[in-house]
Amino acid sequence: MSDDNNLSTTSSLNNDSDPYNSSIYSDDYNNSDHYEYGSYEYDEYLYPGYPFERPVYLYIWNILVILLFLVNVVVISVLMRRKMRTATNMILSAIAISDTLTGLVTLPTYIMVYYNTHDPLQYEDYFHINSTNITQYYDNPVTQSSVDGYVLSKDLCRGFMLSKYFLSKMFHTVSIFLTLFLAVQRYTSVAFPFKSQRIFSVRNTVIFCLIIFFASPLLHVYHVTTDKAVDGICQWELGEDDCGGDCIYLWLLFIVRHFIPCVSLTISTVIFIKHLRGGARNFGNMDGNSSQNLNWIEENRSISTIVIVIVVVFLIPEIPYGVFLFYHAIDKATTNGENSNLDVNRGIHMGYELLLVLSFNANFYIYTFLNKKFRKCLKRTFLYPFRGLVGDQEGFSETSPISTRQQERQTGSSKGAVEMN
Repeated sequence: MSDDNNLSTTSSLNNDSDPYNSSIYSDDYNNSDHYEYGSYEYDEYLYPGYPFERPVYLYIWNILVILLFLVNVVVISVLMRRKMRTATNMILSAIAISDTLTGLVTLPTYIMVYYNTHDPLQYEDYFHINSTNITQYYDNPVTQSSVDGYVLSKDLCRGFMLSKYFLSKMFHTVSIFLTLFLAVQRYTSVAFPFKSQRIFSVRNTVIFCLIIFFASPLLHVYHVTTDKAVDGICQWELGEDDCGGDCIYLWLLFIVRHFIPCVSLTISTVIFIKHLRGGARNFGNMDGNSSQNLNWIEENRSISTIVIVIVVVFLIPEIPYGVFLFYHAIDKATTNGENSNLDVNRGIHMGYELLLVLSFNANFYIYTFLNKKFRKCLKRTFLYPFRGLVGDQEGFSETSPISTRQQERQTGSSKGAVEMN
């Protein structure tokens, strides 16, 4: 489209004598299916975006989410083995599930939305939109050069908004409170080892995880009750003058979902490290063989170290985004959002989501490098069966515990047993 056509299009949209450009929309005024009580019933909706979002959400995001799904299938398969089913591993498995669902629920709508994009100055050729919303983007010299147009049906708009603001946020909220629960459980196991075994049994831990899964959606039910497809625009925006319920939800989200968990996790991690250093004294009076006690202490210390690393990795994206959310809430309450830019907000949110999915992927490598028991179980679950399938009998017999035990029974040799230990 030429510059002259762009100018004439914008001028016609701003023409007070014909504010709705009747030359284009005259047929729609006469169509009762698109006009109810003085307003349009739109067939298509504009989702304003930016060029930097499309390659990230269409390619990088999808690759990271699929990779997350694959590694978490491995994590859950290992942690759910019978000998690995401890209270801590039940929580880690639940976190792996919620982390995976945080990304997976966005894949279908993200692909459908970001697959096609249109020149923002061609919106009027694709759907019905009033002059106020058109000029809101065209008259701004910044957004005119940066806004991409995504043409969505009403159902796709609603599905996209629900997956982005309700389902994905809901499952990430589950991950947040499961991580907080994990920190509490591990701190209790170090500070009060005997009480921890009674309070956080595997059965009780599973019940606590289920409660978190079912309670977390309540924090985001607001997004189910508000329609994001309004006046030809598909987006969640706060009220221009008095945001009312939007601001209440924003503050509630900041306090319950970011401030309380981040502060609690930071404080508990510092206290946790302090108790972990003197954790051996808590096991000093335990009955049984001293070597067994030492093994227990060492394993407990190893698991606690893993939990601390997981919590620190979790806080890396959460603390900066919590600060941003706090600033955004303050700015909306004091200046009605005059200091906020849509492109900056979108960029910060995109960076936050990328850090999230990267931190989710990092958990697998944390388990693998820091947990010897996890590595052994990983080999038994995947490596040994794979070697058996490909016919690597030599490698399989050298490393497989099953083949080693068979050899020991046949030869009666204790040398093999010593080597395996």
